[in-house]
Amino acid sequence: MSELKKIDKIEIRSEEVQDILGATPRWIIRAGISVILLVVVSLLIGSWFFKYPDIIQSRITLTTQNPPASLIAKNSGKITNIFVSEKQVVKQNQIIAIIENTANYKEVLKLETLLNKQKENSLLIDSINFVLGELQQSYSAYSRLLHAYNNFKELDYYNKKIESVKQQKRDFKLYYDRLWTQRGMKEQELKLAKQQFERDKSLFEKDVYSKSDFEKAEKTYLQEKLSFENIRTTLANTQMQINQLDQQILDLQLQESKEQNRQEIAIDEAQQNLKSQIKQWKQRYLIISPIDGKVTFTKIWSKNQNVQTGEIVATIIPKKATDIIGKVEIPAIGVGKVKLGQTVNIKFDNFPYMEFGLLRGTIKSISLIPIQTENGAIYTAEIEIPDTLISNYGKHLKFSQEMTGTADIITDDIRLLERFLNPLKSIWRNNIE
Repeated sequence: MSELKKIDKIEIRSEEVQDILGATPRWIIRAGISVILLVVVSLLIGSWFFKYPDIIQSRITLTTQNPPASLIAKNSGKITNIFVSEKQVVKQNQIIAIIENTANYKEVLKLETLLNKQKENSLLIDSINFVLGELQQSYSAYSRLLHAYNNFKELDYYNKKIESVKQQKRDFKLYYDRLWTQRGMKEQELKLAKQQFERDKSLFEKDVYSKSDFEKAEKTYLQEKLSFENIRTTLANTQMQINQLDQQILDLQLQESKEQNRQEIAIDEAQQNLKSQIKQWKQRYLIISPIDGKVTFTKIWSKNQNVQTGEIVATIIPKKATDIIGKVEIPAIGVGKVKLGQTVNIKFDNFPYMEFGLLRGTIKSISLIPIQTENGAIYTAEIEIPDTLISNYGKHLKFSQEMTGTADIITDDIRLLERFLNPLKSIWRNNIE
């Protein structure tokens, strides 16, 4: 009986306890709601004031306005000569190295120098037996034409022929002058003979002269007249010969001019072809610095090393320091958000940003048209970089040509609240409105 009473008490107490526990005090509920509301309001206020940047990430390469020049092998082969050492200062057009070939490079360069002043050096070029390897055929063709031209000028055939004809003309002119003098004398004799004939004729008409005497007088007069006409004919023929000699001189001068022009044109064409062959030879086998600067070698450092076509043999660092710029490639997707003057956060590969910090630049220019690549269309942009290269940690980042890194282009600083609401706006505008 006593046990049943105990059980009843326990059950009664349990029900009372359950009633107490099941009824949550109102102040606790109010306090909980207030805390949740406060947290939500705080988040909303914070999301309004705090901004999360919208970025486009890309790779960046640093260079200068006057970038370094990479010396690329245009032909595969062994390096036979290296004329400079690492970090040596070189001049523009200075030969850095030579790739193995069949020509003697000294003679090729000597020939090129002579060709630049071909008129002054034609005899010298003709007299030297150059060893030019693959250029020999072009040189031989040029040399044959030059040799023929030098012989043409040395023999001077046309001028000698012209001088000979001129001498003939002078002789004929002298002969003509003498004939002209004789003509004057014959003309005087003819006048006298005519006067005598007129007198004899008058006497014959008066029967003073016999017919035979008159005929003799007439014959004498006619002989003098014929002699005078013969001189006139000879003078005319001589003048014709002089005129023919003048024409012959003109023809010879024209022939000489044509022949000289023909040979000079042929030489010029052969010379231009040879110069072109030398230029191509230099591009294939000579490693030449295009700018003033300091040379640094990459894979090649001594003679007898092999290089492949397209391989970088050396790089020339410009001597004069210029403004540092960054080059980035931006995918076409989203490039419309990129604008001039936007901030770019740069993290360099050789300077871990957690230790050295990052560098800030700005968008200076954007290409107007895209470039098609294997990964799709891209735009190139130029980033203005501060010359000091001081990171946001206050550390100086040492510049080196072609240093690379990651560029975060900040296209917009969007509030967190706007970022949360943008998807909802998009759904509302695209599906509900």
